[in-house]
Amino acid sequence: MPELKIFSYVHKNEREAVNFRLHKIRGIIDLCKKDYRWILFTRNLLNNKNPDRSMYDYAFSKMIFDFLKKIPYRKDVAEIETIQYPGLTLEYGGDCDDFCVIGGTMLESIGISVKLAVSKQDPNSPGLYDHIFLIIPTLEDAIFDVTAPAFPGIKTLYRKIKICY
Repeated sequence: MPELKIFSYVHKNEREAVNFRLHKIRGIIDLCKKDYRWILFTRNLLNNKNPDRSMYDYAFSKMIFDFLKKIPYRKDVAEIETIQYPGLTLEYGGDCDDFCVIGGTMLESIGISVKLAVSKQDPNSPGLYDHIFLIIPTLEDAIFDVTAPAFPGIKTLYRKIKICY
């Protein structure tokens, strides 16, 4: 998949940085979920099954989660936050925001809606939030976090969850 865009940014104000990050991630998901290549890629991964909302949201979310767990986690370089298109994450790996982009793209390309959420994972890290992940509203706000050991993520392990878009 030929997407080659990467957004990098540095903000002095943390709220501005978080809002920018969330806005960019949501924009990329909304753009890529309509791309026939991602729709076909995701359906092929799911063996071309046509998902029925009432029965398959959990099973398909779990299959996509398990697939994404095989992609390497890579931190951003030199403390500069970057957000990349899903094709780059598929090829090179990425961090939590990159996994939100590819996970959100794949889930929404088959009709499973997601919301973005932020949390404070490390109590010693500066700032309000240091982690981003997906929430699946149709699964009682299940946490879809590829950096977590399993799907769905365990809510008690997340501090200060804020569901955004």
